[in-house]
Amino acid sequence: MEVAYSLVGSYLLLGTAIGLIIWFTAARLYQNDELKPVSKKIILVAIVLAVAGVILAMLHLGKVERFFYLLLNPSSWLAREGLFAGAFTGGIILYFILIRNKVEQLEKFDILLYINVFTGFCTLVSMGMIYASASAVPAWNSIWSVLVNVSSGLLLGGLLFMFLIKEHFNFDYQKILGKGILVLAIVTLLINVANEVQVWMALSAIAAQGGEVPAILLSSLLHILVGFLVPLYLIILFIRQKETKPTIYLTVAFVFVILGEITGKIMHFIAGVKAPFI
Repeated sequence: MEVAYSLVGSYLLLGTAIGLIIWFTAARLYQNDELKPVSKKIILVAIVLAVAGVILAMLHLGKVERFFYLLLNPSSWLAREGLFAGAFTGGIILYFILIRNKVEQLEKFDILLYINVFTGFCTLVSMGMIYASASAVPAWNSIWSVLVNVSSGLLLGGLLFMFLIKEHFNFDYQKILGKGILVLAIVTLLINVANEVQVWMALSAIAAQGGEVPAILLSSLLHILVGFLVPLYLIILFIRQKETKPTIYLTVAFVFVILGEITGKIMHFIAGVKAPFI
């Protein structure tokens, strides 16, 4: 199947923006005062990522008319993704405008922040459901398509959040966050391994029916190694450090996760072949 590179970029950017906002919201509940000085920067980064992701998604559709047609069909998961992504992007832009000169009063805008988390999470779920509901493509047709999308967005957003706050939080608190990201990375690894097994089984079934399937074993191993095992090792090194600013480990881990996600998203489209008798 043809790789939709614009969608690869869109899912990567938009998913990271949503994950970043979710981590920002969770951290704000426990470290509100320390987070205030960096709040505008975090939200602005999320806005840039989300807007770029939405633009890439619209470019994939080809025509603006087709985009609006999809929005008018709410029974479609693609339309739901567009509606939720638009609501999320508009919501964080509004949130930024409201807090721009009122950083010391973030509590007044909590309800909007929670709405943004909700619409962002629904966007991630909708992205996954577009493929999980594609019964004609066995490699996509499972709940793992949704779980991979959600967990990957949270992992990318968490690592980016750690990078953005590194100058504003003490190292002990950073290590606590690092342990949370480590647990998330392990869960994401397990989800992706389960998804890879499901994809391999689906492609094997298609091959048994006489269909042509791509060879993905090497790419799968590369995805797991680069996108998860190396970052896990680097996150563990970060947690074990006694220095005050060993942030190089998290920075490199973030880069490897991005490379792994790009590989995984490309593989996702390559594996999207239809069974010959469906």
